[in-house]
Amino acid sequence: CDLCEKYNNFPKKITDLISDNYSEKAIKDLLSKTIEIKEKTINLKSFYKRKDNTIYPVEIYFFLSKYQKNKVIAAIIIDATQKDKNEEFMQYLSQHDNLTGVGNRLLLNENLLKISKEYKKSGQQYAVLYIDLDRFKLINDTFGHLIGDEFIKLFSQKIKNELNNKQTLYRISGDEFIIVYEEMENKKEIEKLAAKLINSFKKKTI
Repeated sequence: CDLCEKYNNFPKKITDLISDNYSEKAIKDLLSKTIEIKEKTINLKSFYKRKDNTIYPVEIYFFLSKYQKNKVIAAIIIDATQKDKNEEFMQYLSQHDNLTGVGNRLLLNENLLKISKEYKKSGQQYAVLYIDLDRFKLINDTFGHLIGDEFIKLFSQKIKNELNNKQTLYRISGDEFIIVYEEMENKKEIEKLAAKLINSFKKKTI
């Protein structure tokens, strides 16, 4: 493995295991903390480079141990690439609708909070457009939830096809959607978008 080849001559200096992201003082503080708490472990994240020069994350766990009857600070190094990917994926799932792939209510709230703060300082305009599907319950009751889900996916995709990079779609409930329009020049732009969407749905969806 990459780590074994990089550190095949143990024992090494503990400072050799830590990337340049950490200052010498930070490393000394870490080692002192490891000694103070004794039986517990201290961990930090760092980055290593593979043979092909790609950077990957690792987690390093420091703990007190013994080597040749001497007390030493030992370290366990774990490749954290997959763990980071899993965490990113879980975060994505928590912020996106699993049926349509668009942002959910949580992501909408986070982004609106960020936008409102930024635009309050800059004076830029943004708008929120609410979309509610009429008689969607009738589709579910008549054709079943599988058809209802397909309709929602088609509906969502049809909206996204009409949006540009300043306009973002969110699904906040079964038949409710929100479009956030950023960097607007005037309110007529959101009116034009609403009219554009209404016209697009005059054609049959299914």
